[in-house]
Parts: sequence; structure tokens; C-alpha cells
Amino acid sequence: MRLPIVPEAPYSTTFMLVSDDGERTPDAFGKLVVNNGSVSTVRYCWTHMHRLKSIAVWVLQFLLAALFAIQGIVKLTGSQAWISRFRRWGYPDRFYFAVGLAELVGSILLLVPRLAKVGALLLIVVMAGATATHFLHREPQAIITLVVLALLCLVLYLRRAA
Repeated sequence: MRLPIVPEAPYSTTFMLVSDDGERTPDAFGKLVVNNGSVSTVRYCWTHMHRLKSIAVWVLQFLLAALFAIQGIVKLTGSQAWISRFRRWGYPDRFYFAVGLAELVGSILLLVPRLAKVGALLLIVVMAGATATHFLHREPQAIITLVVLALLCLVLYLRRAA
């Protein structure tokens, strides 16, 4: 793989990332073979960016998990405010319980690395329903649910390779 990198020398050259056995490698901590034959070990700035991206995704996942855990627990405890809202929207009795359980399970799954995508998918389904409900009843919360839905989609997108 050829990488355009500005070398420390005052002249420009092309680098090729290779492993210790001479094979090309995508490893960020491999050796660079310069076109004049010298070898140097280097850490690329994109490894730091990858690490920062990973940290940012985990922070986002934690914040979303906290939000959905709190909302799920409130619904599971039978909050009168949520019961009256679900009745006003025309949902069956105790539907708030199913939504609260889905939110709580989704929030837990968001924090488990191997299950984070499943948690994000579950919460995307919940938020799609919430967004549709708010739009159908012409409520301003539809904007908030759209933002949360977009953040969940972002988590799912960034976790696609994990």
C-alpha cells in the first residue's frame, strides 16, 4: 500500500508500509521503506484518529445507553405521565411496558461490544415508532426523536466493521 506522507527529510518521497518479513501491511506500526532503501518505524496520525473515533463512539454509546436506561426504567415503573401519553396516542394498555423493556434491553446491549449493533438496531426500531407517533400527532418532540434516531444510526454505521 502506498501512502503519501511528508518525510522528515527536506525532500519529498513515496513510502510503502511493510511488515518485518517484507510483506505489505495495513498495520499502522509497521516499518516504512523509503525509495532510497532506508527503513524507519513510525506511528501514523490516522491511528490516533482511529483511537479518538473509537473513544467518541463509546462515549456516544454510553450517553445513549444512559438516556434509554432511564426512560426504560421510568416506563417500567408505571409512570402516570407515560401511561396517559400512551392512552392518548391510542396504544393498547401496558404497551408502555413493552416499550420500556425494549429501551432497557437496548441500552444494556449498547454497552456490550459484541451486541452493540443489535442494541442499536433495537433502539432504532423503538425510535422509528416514537418518531412516527409524534409526527402523526403533530407533536414537537418529533424533532428530538429524529435527532436521537440519527445518533443511533450513526452508532450502527460506525460499529458496522466491529
